[in-house]
Amino acid sequence: MVILGIIAAFITITLVDIPSIVKKSKHRVKYIGLYAFILVIGFTISLLQVIDKAPASPAKVIESIIKGIIGET
Repeated sequence: MVILGIIAAFITITLVDIPSIVKKSKHRVKYIGLYAFILVIGFTISLLQVIDKAPASPAKVIESIIKGIIGET
């Protein structure tokens, strides 16, 4: 049921944002493509969080890289 809520939220966001993007831009195809890419990333991360398989946060990734460089385990 939560997944349906996420889908509804992203559809609503898209329906609200797309008309303003289309009206105000000269490079509509480029902007809509970029907008769709960002929206898909957000949707994917939201779904992963709902099913408890969220990706590692940037802070965790940076921390593991630093620990690898300085040799901590």
